[in-house]
Amino acid sequence: MSISERPSPRISANKLAEYMTCAATRRRRIIRDSKYPPDYVVTRYNTFYDVAPQYASSRPLDEQIVTGAIERISSKETKSEWEEETVQLNVDLFNGLLDLPDLCPIEDYSAIRTGDRRQSIVVAGVEISIRPELILRKDARGGSVIGALKFYLPKTAPLNDISGQYLASLMHWYLEVEFPGESADPRHCFVYDVPSGEVWAGPRSFSRRRSDVEAACEEIASRWSLISM
Repeated sequence: MSISERPSPRISANKLAEYMTCAATRRRRIIRDSKYPPDYVVTRYNTFYDVAPQYASSRPLDEQIVTGAIERISSKETKSEWEEETVQLNVDLFNGLLDLPDLCPIEDYSAIRTGDRRQSIVVAGVEISIRPELILRKDARGGSVIGALKFYLPKTAPLNDISGQYLASLMHWYLEVEFPGESADPRHCFVYDVPSGEVWAGPRSFSRRRSDVEAACEEIASRWSLISM
């Protein structure tokens, strides 16, 4: 396992949502893990992130995209316990992905994958990696609205009502920054915690949450240089 050091403050939206709700010792660990990220966290979910946006953006939703991925990864020869666990992890996530249309009105929207578009915002000197999987658009009363969909995968730190709404609110903030000419609506920003099968939409009232995020980012920025391995 290789570990790199980030010289300037940067944190994922997932970790920031957890940071908003956890104890002081856990907050310190989140900063340390954000400054010194292990590479394996990224590679373990690559298969899911390759396939899930394809499925969620297909119209009508094409389950064969998911079932075909399950067949492909299940048929691969594994050479270690880690590889076996990774295959099973992705199979479980893909099965959870098939529950999405029952939990979220995804087919009511046109959807495009974010691709190479910038996927972060800077708050109080901290770069927050938002990384929604899909940008959603829908005709609504008064004109077209824009939203987003993000998949949340960690099983060890499931979202709750508070952290889930913080994460959805961060996506809304990202949309306002990245799409200034469009009407971003927090109620159309969805976070799907795939392992737990829970979906959160952004709350209509978001000013206080943004103030909380700014305060948390100020804290992260002030402690960044003090954290070491």
